[in-house]
Amino acid sequence: MDGATEWNEADPETTRLIQKKRQLRGKSCILVIEDDVLARGMLSASLKGDHQIVQAKDAREGLLHYIDHAPDVVFLDIHLPGMSGNEVLRRIRMLDPQAYVVMLSGDSVRDNIDVARKYGAAGFIRKPFSKDRVLAYVKQCPSLAMDPSLRALGWRKST
Repeated sequence: MDGATEWNEADPETTRLIQKKRQLRGKSCILVIEDDVLARGMLSASLKGDHQIVQAKDAREGLLHYIDHAPDVVFLDIHLPGMSGNEVLRRIRMLDPQAYVVMLSGDSVRDNIDVARKYGAAGFIRKPFSKDRVLAYVKQCPSLAMDPSLRALGWRKST
C-alpha cells in the first residue's frame, strides 16, 4: 500500500467485513489520519470520551487502521507524506462506499476541496479547527445517528 502501488479496485469480501465490523461494534470509532502530532493530538483530545479514537500518522497506517477498525468517522489530512490525503480518501471509499470522511487542511485551495468532493468526502475543515466544527461533522455521520443495537440488526437510517 505504498504511494507507487496502483490500486483501482477493492476486494468485495473486505468491503463486506468492514461494514459488518461497523454494524456489530457497540461504541463508535473515529479514525484520525494526520501526520502533524500536535494537530492529531488536539483532534483526538476533542473527541475522546464518547468514542474510541484510533490515530494514524501516515497514509499506510491509516488505511490499515481503516480495515482493522471500520471507523464510523475519519478525519483525514490532505497533506500527508508519501501519498496525498485525496488518494487515501479515494482508496478508503473504494474499500467502503459507506465511508464517512472529513478532510483536514491548513489551506483551502479550491482544487483540494473539489477533488475531495469528487472522491466522496463528507466535508472539509480548515486548520486550525474548532471543536464545535469537528463535533458538528461527527453528529452528521449517518452510522452514528442510529442506536447501536439497531445498527447490529442491519438497519440503516433512511435518507
